[in-house]
Amino acid sequence: MTQALTTVDQAARSIATEVFGADRAEIVRDMIAKNCTDAEIAVFAEVCSRTKLDPFARQIYAIKRRVNEGGSWVERMTIQISIDGARLAAERSGKYLGQTPAEWCGQDGVWRDVWLPDGPPAAARIGVWKTGAREPTYAVARYSSYAQTNKEGQPVGQWRSMPDVMIAKCAESLALRKAFPAELSGVYTSEEMQQADAPAVEASARVIEESPAPPSNLKTERDAFLRRAANLGFGTESQILSFIGRAVEKGGIAKFIANGGSYADLTAELEAAVLEAAQRDAAEEPDQLPFDEPQAVGVGR
Repeated sequence: MTQALTTVDQAARSIATEVFGADRAEIVRDMIAKNCTDAEIAVFAEVCSRTKLDPFARQIYAIKRRVNEGGSWVERMTIQISIDGARLAAERSGKYLGQTPAEWCGQDGVWRDVWLPDGPPAAARIGVWKTGAREPTYAVARYSSYAQTNKEGQPVGQWRSMPDVMIAKCAESLALRKAFPAELSGVYTSEEMQQADAPAVEASARVIEESPAPPSNLKTERDAFLRRAANLGFGTESQILSFIGRAVEKGGIAKFIANGGSYADLTAELEAAVLEAAQRDAAEEPDQLPFDEPQAVGVGR
């Protein structure tokens, strides 16, 4: 049995080496797909090869997610792409001719070319032009199907501050995948997958709250901080860390930790400052939202 497993692991490693090269395969294993098994990394390598997307250019990611299997929460690797990665895959097909402008509608079903109301739109739609097609391939994304919410059902992160942008990206991803199934079948963007994270956050918070308090150490402090950040309305651990990574310079948290502070010392006010800085960052660079390029497992951490 051990020999059989060793053979499988060797075969999986050879696939990753063939796709990425020996040196880059080790980097993928140690940083981009950290905590993934050799078999999962082999699957990730095959998808990178098929889509011709580069994980080093932040076009495709290996993301560990908690999923409920038979009543138990387990970690499974999922593969996500950025919206730019989806556009690049369509462009490389040689048949991509652009797309229609995004449109939004409210509950009245009337389509508009700009969304001005304060509340979120009910849906967005985009059409993709393709060589040989007489009309665009349209896709409609409903806000209620994709919006990421906290356990109280309230939108979080960019779904709260820029719902029109986020749902338009979901519609674009759907349209690109419908128009180019050979290039994009089976891979989804972060915007499409965020709604899948909310139940895992709730379950994770529940487990932490019901567990007895272990001795204080860095991991314990980090877990407590992530729990508090989740309670402020932000999603999975990787998304929270992604927000913090974008906000540390503007929020002054880097200096705080460098001067001897720790996760345990982060007050609610400092946490709010981090998240506010991240929101400002996103508002100033709407095309580079923190959730556009989610923190791949282990990158920079």
